[in-house]
Amino acid sequence: MGHKKYILVFESDECGYHNTKTGILAKEKYGAKDLVGVGYCGQSYAIPTLDMFGDKISIEEIKFYFNKFIDFANRNKRRSFILSKIGMEKYGMTEKEFFNFLSQFDLPKNVKLINNV
Repeated sequence: MGHKKYILVFESDECGYHNTKTGILAKEKYGAKDLVGVGYCGQSYAIPTLDMFGDKISIEEIKFYFNKFIDFANRNKRRSFILSKIGMEKYGMTEKEFFNFLSQFDLPKNVKLINNV
């Protein structure tokens, strides 16, 4: 499994098909499981951007899931989270759109953004 100190936060779909570069890394190194598309599993945390049919969910729904993650990170301050660029693989956000999305949140100090996985 990945470095036990870190929890990888990655983009998923609600069904838990982790078929992106980051999703595959989450499965192979951080304990993500197929069919677990939302939340904490192993040393990973899935945030869905697509529904169970593979269609984009609304930005408001992504915000809902992202806020759930922030709550989780705040409740687990002794853990360190590495945040991948949610929305840029499955959802199709541009880097500018991702950073605009991210700017709406106050990330806890135990969450760090990673550039590349």
